Amino acid sequence: YYLDNLNKDIEQISVKSNRVAVLTDEIRISAVSLLKYQRKLLTKKPTPQQVDKIISLCEGFTSQLHTLDSLYQNPDAKKVVGQMLSYVDSLKLVLSKGALFSRGGAGMTTIGDLSDKILDSFSEFQDIQYYQNEQRDKQLKGIIGETRRYMLIVLIITFLATIILSLVIPGKIALPFKKLND
Repeated sequence: YYLDNLNKDIEQISVKSNRVAVLTDEIRISAVSLLKYQRKLLTKKPTPQQVDKIISLCEGFTSQLHTLDSLYQNPDAKKVVGQMLSYVDSLKLVLSKGALFSRGGAGMTTIGDLSDKILDSFSEFQDIQYYQNEQRDKQLKGIIGETRRYMLIVLIITFLATIILSLVIPGKIALPFKKLND
């Protein structure tokens, strides 16, 4: 019973943790791709294809952030994910308005600032995730320790019951033979 509960608890924690880790890796890849294309826009004259590529990356990034937001209950993590969402939406808005082609450097500066803010938010999210991983490890150790304690109690009770039964049963079995002998 205790091992089954331990297995269920660990599985539940591990599945959620693995989903968050995989999604965080996908978000990291999206953030790096976004920054790569953003740097291309800043160093070269932007083309509509590059802008479309960044907008599609922003849409995928937004979808990943919404999924990540649904996995967290921590208000700090939700706040940081919300910030990243707002920065990505702002970046998508700036790109879709065509500000790159009409106002010279103003749109480029905005894109650079937004990309830096996305990177800063992601770094802050990584710090929160590291803290939550430490909390998860402590929770797992607590669950394992509690299960170990319960199993030790069951083992002691079983051992004491075995000793008591080994003292009582032989006397009950031998009593009819003793009566016959008498």
